[in-house]
Order: sequence, then structure tokens, then C-alpha cells
Amino acid sequence: MADFKELVGEELFAQVAAKVGEKKILVSEKENDYIPYDRFKEVNTKNTTLTEELKTHKSKIDELNSLIAKSGDYEKTIKELNDKLEAQSQSHKKELYDRDFKAAFDKVLAESGSIDDVALKAHLKMDDIKLENGSIVGAAEQLAKIKQERAYLFKQDEQGKPGIKFGGKINDGEKKSGESPATDKLKAWNQTNRFNN
Repeated sequence: MADFKELVGEELFAQVAAKVGEKKILVSEKENDYIPYDRFKEVNTKNTTLTEELKTHKSKIDELNSLIAKSGDYEKTIKELNDKLEAQSQSHKKELYDRDFKAAFDKVLAESGSIDDVALKAHLKMDDIKLENGSIVGAAEQLAKIKQERAYLFKQDEQGKPGIKFGGKINDGEKKSGESPATDKLKAWNQTNRFNN
């Protein structure tokens, strides 16, 4: 206050001091050294508001980052579940294919007149045999070749050729119902060997 007193003199200073009271009067040596209180209050309020908004935005960003992290976990879980579902679907399709292939292939083997399916399968190239539209593809050619090369794997017809005999007489009058050719041979052997013992 001494600086102001020197500037205005004692008489004017006393009048100003009486009107101002306890408030301080500041005198700046440079222009614009001091900011008016109203302007300071305005800037301070704006600063406080911006600081609060920054805190709010930061908390929202943290919340979103947390959701993104959780979202990544959810995406990972969804991907794992989709992968598991795809694997199960492929496994189920393979099981259905294998079941249908086995049924169709067993039918082909039965129709081929095979005596021993296991031995016949050992001679087949199974990688070349496929199931397409419910039918076995690639087996007929192999079976025809094997019938020529290994006829002993197939039932023989009357002429000694591999194949299945359909029809014919079941009872020619001499055989009793239910008797087989083996029974006939056994009876014939018994009659010839009856007196040899």
C-alpha cells in the first residue's frame, strides 16, 4: 500500500482508504500484471469444469476399455464355441458317412458272393472305394478283378465259376426236408464203412 500512497499522496490516500476499508489496493509497475477478480473467477470456474469433464471422460474411457477387454473375452469364447461346434459337426458328418458307407459296402460284399469278407477286404484298395449318393463307387472293378485272380474267395456256381446260384430244386424227392449235401455225404460214407469195422 505504500506504493499507492506515494502515487496519490496522503490526503487522497486517506479518502480512498476510508472508502475501501480493509480491502487491499495493488499497484502494478507493468501494465497487465494483474488479472481482474471477475476474470480470474471465470477462468478458475472454467478450469474446474474442464477438470471435472476430463475426469468423467477418463472414467468413461476406462469403462469402455473394460468392456472392450470383456468383449475380447466374449469374442474368444464365441470363437472357441464355434470351433467346437464345427468340430462336432464334422465328427457327426464323418460318423454318418462311415455308418452309411459300412452298410452300403456290406451290401456290396454280400451281393458279390464272398465266402470270407475279411480276406476279401484285405485284397481291396479301400482308399479307392467311396460312397456317392448312397452307392458304393470303385468296388465293382476291383471285385471283378479279384474274382478272376482269387476265385477261391467267392462261392462257386455249378460250372466252377465264382458267383451266386439263385433258384434250383430244394427237394428232388430223394432228400428229406432240411438235409444238406454234407448230410448226404455223411450218409454215403456211413453206408460204405458200416461193414469195415
